[in-house]
Amino acid sequence: MTHPSAPHPPRPPSSPREPSLPAAPPAAEPSAPGLADSVRDLKPASPSEFLPSVRPWVRLAGGLLVGGFAAAVGLMALWPYRVIVRGPGTVRPSGGTSLVHAPREGRVRRINIRTNQPVQQGEVLAVLDPADLEARQQKLSQVRAALESQLQTQRQEDRAALQAAELEVGRAEATLRLARSEHQRYSQLVESGATSQEQLEEKAANLSIARSGYAKARQEVEQQRFRGESAQARLQQQLAEARAEQAQLSLDLGRTLVRAPVSGVVFSVALRNPQQVVAAGQELARIAPHDAEMQVKVRVASEDIARVEPGQRADLRLVGCPYPDFGTLRARVVSVAPDALPAAGAGAPGSASAEPDGLTSLAGPAGFEVTLRPDARELVTPSGRSCSLRQGMDLTADITTRQETVLRFLLRRTRLLVGW
Repeated sequence: MTHPSAPHPPRPPSSPREPSLPAAPPAAEPSAPGLADSVRDLKPASPSEFLPSVRPWVRLAGGLLVGGFAAAVGLMALWPYRVIVRGPGTVRPSGGTSLVHAPREGRVRRINIRTNQPVQQGEVLAVLDPADLEARQQKLSQVRAALESQLQTQRQEDRAALQAAELEVGRAEATLRLARSEHQRYSQLVESGATSQEQLEEKAANLSIARSGYAKARQEVEQQRFRGESAQARLQQQLAEARAEQAQLSLDLGRTLVRAPVSGVVFSVALRNPQQVVAAGQELARIAPHDAEMQVKVRVASEDIARVEPGQRADLRLVGCPYPDFGTLRARVVSVAPDALPAAGAGAPGSASAEPDGLTSLAGPAGFEVTLRPDARELVTPSGRSCSLRQGMDLTADITTRQETVLRFLLRRTRLLVGW
C-alpha cells in the first residue's frame, strides 16, 4: 500500500539583507528495501585511493639515503682526525754553523771560497793583504840588526874601558905597595936615628896619596863596569822588544791566511770582493759541519704554541722534494723555545735571515722557535728516486697536537661558529 507523501511546509520569505542560499535537499528516504542494503554495503574511502602508489626504486633510494647518513655519522664518530699546528721552517745543522772571523784587521787580497763549496779543516778560505806587515817586518829587521851591532860594539868598548881601568888599578896598587914599603923603611930609620922625622912624614903623606889613588882606581873600575852593564842592558832590552815585535809580526803574517776551523760546506760568505776592508773579529763566512746531525727549525705562531709539546709527531713537506712524488718526512718535536722570536724581515715563508749574534732565525711574524728531529735524512719514492735533506732547505711542518674524531671536530667547529 502506498502512502501519499506529506505536503512540504511553506518556505519562509528570504530577507532582503541576506543572500539566498540553496535549500538543502530533503532527506532521501529509501523508496525500496534494496536501495538501503546497497548503501550499507559501501566501504569508507582511504587517501591511498586518491594518491599514486610509491614506486619501489623510490623506496630503495630513500632507504639508501637514510642508511648512508647513518653510516656517515657512525664513521665520523669513529674515524680519527689529527689536529695540527702548521708553520714554516728550514733545515739547520745540529749545534748551528761554525763562524769564521777575521783574525786581524786588514784588506782582503784573495777570496778562495763560494757558497755551497765543500772545505776541509785548515783549508785557506781567504788571504788578507800582508803588505803593511811585511813593510813593518822589514823595518823591524833593520832595527834589530842595528841594535845587535850596537850591542856588540858596546860590549867591545866596555871590555876595553874595563881593562884600562883595571890597569890603572894595577898601577895604583904598585904605587901603594911602594909607598907602604918606603914608609916602613923610614919608620925604622927614624927609630934608629938615621933620618929625620920630616922625611918620615913625607913618606906617610905619599902613602896616603897612594892609598887614595888606589881606592879611586878601584872605584873607577866599578863605575866602568856599572856603566857598561847599564848600556848593554838597555840595548838588550831594546833588542828583546824588537824580537818580540818581530815574533808578533810573524804571527800576524800567519794570520793573514783565513783557514777553515772545521770540515764542512760553506753556508754563507760575507766577503763580496777583493780589496774589501775587514775589522778584527768580523764575520767572514759560515761553515756547516759535515758530521752534524740535521734538525729543523720551525716558527709557530704565538696563539698555537700552547698546544705544542716535546715528543709530538710532525710531518714535513720539503720545498725541494715535491709532495706528490716524495710525500712527507716524519719528525718529532725536540724542544720549544722559552721566549718568542722577534718579527724578522719580510720574505718568503721559511727563508733564513741572519741575526746580529750569528744565530739564524726564520723570517716572518713574531713566534716561537720549535726544534724538530727528522726520522730520516732522505725521502725515497717507490721507483727508487731519492731526495736528500740539505742544509737550508725550506719546508712546511704540520705538528700533530692531538687526535679526535671527525664528528667531534665538526661539533667543535660548529660551537665556535655559533658562539655556544
